Amino acid sequence: MIKVEALDTYEKLSVQDSELKQIPKKGEQFEVTKERLNVLLGNNGYNTAFVKLVEEDTEITEEVVQSLAEAITKQADEDSKSVEEVALEIVEEAKEEQELEVTEKETPKKDKKSKDSK
Repeated sequence: MIKVEALDTYEKLSVQDSELKQIPKKGEQFEVTKERLNVLLGNNGYNTAFVKLVEEDTEITEEVVQSLAEAITKQADEDSKSVEEVALEIVEEAKEEQELEVTEKETPKKDKKSKDSK
């Protein structure tokens, strides 16, 4: 399930949520399925969003773990490396990407005002 927060769209359009059986107030949080999220984000008859995403489901299923294990094993075979080496490389790359994202967010944007304007 995915946690969402109601926008004021429900109230503005006087639309009752079909699953909640009520008109959610702006800011009210509730959980929906991925399929329902698609509808509430705008793939509906109103072509408008009724919610914003608060928290995505991060549950890792056995299928996901199995798929990752197979991909890592395949990469290890192709690169003639151990599974542990490949897994460590993936972790290091993820850390580097995360550090880049943080750095980009923290970098102040330069003021683009013209120096010649008086």
